[in-house]
Amino acid sequence: MVEDFLAYVDDIHKEYCKKHNIKNKNFICYLKLKSIDILTHEEFYVAKSGKSRLLICHNNIWVDLTDYDFINIICSFDQGLALKIVNSLKEGYNEKWTDFEFEIERKRFRGKGVNYKEFDLGKAVYLDADFEIGFEDFLFLMNMVLFKDIVGQKYVKKGQKIELIKKTLIKYITLIAYYKFNDLQAKRYLDSIEYPIYDREHILEYKMKVRKYDRHFRMLDIENILSI
Repeated sequence: MVEDFLAYVDDIHKEYCKKHNIKNKNFICYLKLKSIDILTHEEFYVAKSGKSRLLICHNNIWVDLTDYDFINIICSFDQGLALKIVNSLKEGYNEKWTDFEFEIERKRFRGKGVNYKEFDLGKAVYLDADFEIGFEDFLFLMNMVLFKDIVGQKYVKKGQKIELIKKTLIKYITLIAYYKFNDLQAKRYLDSIEYPIYDREHILEYKMKVRKYDRHFRMLDIENILSI
């Protein structure tokens, strides 16, 4: 059974607003998020207002990484590591996740994500020229983002043809396959859903513009992508 940390976060937000008579719907609660399995070095928070966002705090700078930030960062890795991540995401697509534990405000949860034991956690990850974190921090945050979509399925309107996490994984896998490896099958798939293709260096520049196409992602035979 999936542990619904989103409901827990929502309850804390409601109780705090009620206790302090806060009527502002945009009021944000920042709840401490902590990795249990992976030794991380950065500070993480769940920011709850209308929706829940996962933030990393580095040197007093708050960063909210979007799917396109994760995709761009993975594309910056060497081919061996990028392919390893894609293969791990494929395993997740086939529901072969690894359990991991985390805490929110001292309440412990068990999540599902990429198997961190398969990776060298000592690598540095550059979010931009002046912003460096450890791979363990990157992987924990990515797992939380993926698990948020797993949990979030119960809040999706009925009638959706594809699960939220499946759609997210297809987006990650096909875009990484195309932008990092120039994979022909990925290009054909993206063309088939009329997804706009830009030069890789412009992924982040156009990330807000292409978000509206996220709803176009549909089921495909994921094994045909990067079948090397």
